[in-house]
This record gives sequence, C-alpha cells and structure tokens, in this order.
Amino acid sequence: MVGAIGFIIPQLRLFFVPLTPIIILASLIASIAFEKKIAFRTIATLVCIGVMGFFLEYAGVKTGKIFGIYSYGKTLGPGWGSVPYLIGINWIAIIYFANNWSKSYIKNNILAALVAALIAVGYDFILEPVAMAYDFWSWKYHNIPMQNYIAWFGISFLFSLLYQSMHKVIKNKFASGMFLLQVLLFAAIYASLKFF
Repeated sequence: MVGAIGFIIPQLRLFFVPLTPIIILASLIASIAFEKKIAFRTIATLVCIGVMGFFLEYAGVKTGKIFGIYSYGKTLGPGWGSVPYLIGINWIAIIYFANNWSKSYIKNNILAALVAALIAVGYDFILEPVAMAYDFWSWKYHNIPMQNYIAWFGISFLFSLLYQSMHKVIKNKFASGMFLLQVLLFAAIYASLKFF
C-alpha cells in the first residue's frame, strides 16, 4: 500500500509515479525468476507477445481502429512512434500473470484462456482511470469506449492461447502474489480518484 500512498499524496507523487515502468518490469522479472521450470521457447513466446502487443498498440494509436482514439503520455517512459516500449512489457506481464491464475485452477486451455482474458479486461477496467489521471495515456473526450474492452478481451484470449500452447503453466505463488499486489495498488488508487 506504500505505492498507493505515493500516488495519492501530492508531495510524494513526483517521486513515485515515474517509478511505474521500473515497478512493472521488476515485478515481471522477479516472478519469472520464481518459475519452477522455464524453457527458452517460453521466453521466446513471451517476447513475441510483447512485440505483437507493442505493434498492436502502435497501430491502435495511429488508426484509432483497434482500441479507440487515444494517445500516450510521458509517464511510461521512452518509446517509438509515440508508443512507450513499456507497453510491450505490459502485455507480457498481463498475459503471464492472468494465465498463472487461470491455469492454476482450470486445465482446459480454451476455458483457461477465456478466464485469463476476463482477468485482463478486469485489470484494464481498474487501470484505465488511474492511467488517465497520471498521464499513462488519455482518451479522446476522456471517454473510454467499449471498443477498448472488446479489443482487450479478444487480444488477451488469442495471446493466452498462444502462451498456453508453448508453455505448461505451473502455479507460481510468487507471481500470484505480485499480481494481487498490483491489482490492489491500482484498485486503491482508483478508489481514491473516485471517492476523494
């Protein structure tokens, strides 16, 4: 909850908000390090997901046809074509964490991918108001279109199927804990924006 306080209190915000890229990257690397067994093809698949995610976001920003009309701010760090490199890493993290949860309880790949996609959309729903408030990205007219959530669901589902086909997911308790902390962090910030 220290992170949430850092976002909420104005005097601490200038220090904590720029750390967002480092926190996302560090939590992903640490979680993967706690995998019981991980093969090169798993890493290669995650990298492919990150690259595809980045270029989908690039196409989305340039055309407005995938997620809706939006643009990135400066918080997520440097990028290419006005899209932060961190967005590719963010896609890796979401697919990795969501599937760690879904495949821990559901053995069927298609059903687990559907649940992972729902987890990803739920995460995005909490994240969106925070993202706009802290200059991660912004939407035209400050209106988050339903198109965004539909695209998130479809892309997350396909990425999840790809990930599961290339990696036997074994529950990683550390990764589950890291993801839960991220959800609680953004939920606390979301609540502060909505109610205070």
